[in-house]
Amino acid sequence: MKLRLAAILALLACPCVLGEGAGSQREWTSTDGKKIAGLMLGTEGDSVAIRLAGTGKISRIPLSRLSEADREFVSKQGWPLPKPWKGWPTDIKINLDEIQVSSLPANGKFIYRTQHFEIVSEAELAPAVVKDIGRIFEGTYRLLDASPWGILARPKDNHFRAELYRTREAYIQAGAPAASAGVYMTQRKVFMVPFESLGLKETPKGWQRTSDYTTKTLIHELTHMMMDDALQTMPIWLIEGAAEYMELMPMRIGAFSPNSHFNALKEHNKQEPAYPLGDAFSMTTSA
Repeated sequence: MKLRLAAILALLACPCVLGEGAGSQREWTSTDGKKIAGLMLGTEGDSVAIRLAGTGKISRIPLSRLSEADREFVSKQGWPLPKPWKGWPTDIKINLDEIQVSSLPANGKFIYRTQHFEIVSEAELAPAVVKDIGRIFEGTYRLLDASPWGILARPKDNHFRAELYRTREAYIQAGAPAASAGVYMTQRKVFMVPFESLGLKETPKGWQRTSDYTTKTLIHELTHMMMDDALQTMPIWLIEGAAEYMELMPMRIGAFSPNSHFNALKEHNKQEPAYPLGDAFSMTTSA
């Protein structure tokens, strides 16, 4: 779901804010009972990297030396330690001929699969629409992979799952919030969106794009889905701010243009009311 967080986008443009893990410090216990306090930065092989409280030093601790409770925490909440960020590439481009879409049999539905995504649609989509949606999905994957926070979830069966609904009524009946244009459901680990949010209409040749066709909702909710491994330890302002930051990344002819992003953020901030930072940092999931 979306929140307008224009003021936060300026913070997200600075990698130092995203840093190495957005969770809170916790107490860690070794197998011999010794305790330390620190922030988990990520996993690296059979070890977990922890920024120690007080000194700020980074310690890599073998998982075998941690208590059973700590190992379980890392298993459920951990993510691979991000590599040092070297900056955005000039552009992130996905050519249509790179998108290989396979159609799978389904009971009354249409399943399309790309390299990293499985898309379940209630209606058949025109081939050009399937290709374009596939390009947005895979392009957003590459965009997140190149981002300063370096977090990509590990989906079940190696494919992220999305569900596209013919009507808003069917979308809401499936469990989506009534006021949403699209939503990532963390419990089911699935991205849901109605056709109307994508600007699609039905034709004799299947569902086609209209002048209202937009990819913003796709990019926003896909960002949530691909950062799923870290969502439980990130504050809501960062979760929503990161998704909107990615949504506003300029895209032209199938290519994201990070070099033009700063100007896009400035234009966005002119059009949207400022969001008080104090309110953002105290935001909850019900905000």
